Amino acid sequence: MARHASERFLREARRRLRVAFVERFRSFHGEPVSIALGLLVCSKPVVFTRNALVLIVPRSNPKHVKKVSDVTRKGVKLVIAAKGVPVGDYTLKVLQKLKLTAALKNVVSQETDVREVLAKVGLNEADAGFVYSTDARTVPKKVRTIAIPPRGQPNVEYGICVVLRGDHAAGGRFVKRVLSPAGQTILRHYGFLPRAKR
Repeated sequence: MARHASERFLREARRRLRVAFVERFRSFHGEPVSIALGLLVCSKPVVFTRNALVLIVPRSNPKHVKKVSDVTRKGVKLVIAAKGVPVGDYTLKVLQKLKLTAALKNVVSQETDVREVLAKVGLNEADAGFVYSTDARTVPKKVRTIAIPPRGQPNVEYGICVVLRGDHAAGGRFVKRVLSPAGQTILRHYGFLPRAKR
């Protein structure tokens, strides 16, 4: 399960929904839910919210990075999450979609967590980095965000399901509340995107 600022948002969302602790399983990358479902420990997952990637730069922006393609410029120190880390895999997809893989030559560090990418850019140890938009908004005094063109955005969807062991009814009520208009409003308040219409 990915551990980043989005987790804090979801815990706060649960608190605001006044839901007691319920056994539940969430995946921020898809595979864990699929594995759980295969082992018959989880109900069929449903998408409950989405996120987006953004490029962040230090507030001072010493290298004057104004658009995503600027990360390919010589001398721009880019920090990304490592391959195999969800945000790292999404970053590679962004660079591939936008035909900006030349930027990989500017990578000075590959982190194990989105928070580390956020911290390095916020501390001016790097000139740019890719993070979730929900994480970027937690430190507005330290970083600026640059939007990624729609054609380059990966499909970041978060799934939720009820763990089959434990209190099924309570788990079902929690999922229902998360999917409700009130639950969705809370998630949007923290920067998450609406569920895609199927």
